[in-house]
Amino acid sequence: MAALGKVTDRFGTTRPLRAALLASTALVMASMLPAAGPARAQDATWLASPGSGDFNIGANWDTGSVPTGTAFFGASYATSLTFSSGTTVVGGWTFNVGASAYSYTNSQFLGFNGAGSATDTTASAAITNTTGVTLSFSDT
Repeated sequence: MAALGKVTDRFGTTRPLRAALLASTALVMASMLPAAGPARAQDATWLASPGSGDFNIGANWDTGSVPTGTAFFGASYATSLTFSSGTTVVGGWTFNVGASAYSYTNSQFLGFNGAGSATDTTASAAITNTTGVTLSFSDT
């Protein structure tokens, strides 16, 4: 039998009741935490007045980070974009209503692993690949 304020576990060890309750509560709470899963792709919108035309500079995006999900484009003063990272992979590009005409000069690896490119406008988007680079579309 357990003494007041104490509990005896299945091994015959008497422990303070508070310690037993804290330990069991911690186990229950830990089992309720979500398991670590894959990181979610981050969407972002190109700024109307970015600091440069470099796609790979986080400060040029509304989230402060280069998108890994969908990159949205609207009206902007910087519409001739380049890629400074050796590898750029995004889910897709979406050109919103009222978007400027964009041109991209690609001298690196550029990949799309989602929707690819979609447009809600009549604006154009042109990608110019220099010699020896790769433009890849997968899972689209």
